Amino acid sequence: MAPLPVEAAIWAGIGYFCGYTWVGLVYLVCLVADYVVRLCYCPDPPPIVPKDGEYALVTGASRGIGREIAEELSKRGFNTILVARSEKLIEAHSKMLKQK
Repeated sequence: MAPLPVEAAIWAGIGYFCGYTWVGLVYLVCLVADYVVRLCYCPDPPPIVPKDGEYALVTGASRGIGREIAEELSKRGFNTILVARSEKLIEAHSKMLKQK
């Protein structure tokens, strides 16, 4: 869960300097209430577990975020389909994933 945003303090300061202290306080109270509700009542999402024969299509899988996502999905048991612009990089990455 992410910490409360800095914008709460900014709005509280703007309200204070403009003579509308209640604006900042109301905003801050709403943010804190939202944070508490999300923390207490929103469960964590279920883990991603593939069913037998399930496929995952990953675009941009030759480098960066796409590469990391492809590695994670293959670790979790998905049959991954890799798509990228660079044929050499994608072939090397595909071989690496098959070895793991």
